[in-house]
Amino acid sequence: MATIAKTPSGTWKAIVRKTGWPTTIKTFRLKKDAEDWARKAEDDMVRGVFIQRAPSERMTFEKAMERYLKDVTPLKRPSTQYAERMRSTPLFVELCLILTRLLHLILTHPINAILRLSRS
Repeated sequence: MATIAKTPSGTWKAIVRKTGWPTTIKTFRLKKDAEDWARKAEDDMVRGVFIQRAPSERMTFEKAMERYLKDVTPLKRPSTQYAERMRSTPLFVELCLILTRLLHLILTHPINAILRLSRS
């Protein structure tokens, strides 16, 4: 059974409790979105196909790459392990450069100019 509750911040929290499944909670801006999500989650649980996505929704790219290098890469051939580790470092550096440029753009341009860029 799903419970929809308004939070003090004005958002809507959907809480789904179903026997045999972990309690699942998600927050939405609109009550209708919370109701729709709760209904779909309950239906998926009844059919046995529900996947709890909350941990993956919070995972960052950096954490995913670290986990991959720690858990998956050691299972590969040594030459492949070396190549993947060598490729991952420049990828992190490039990502940092992109994020730095984006932050600079946000901090130094008026909001309407940024919005115009996002629409083009």
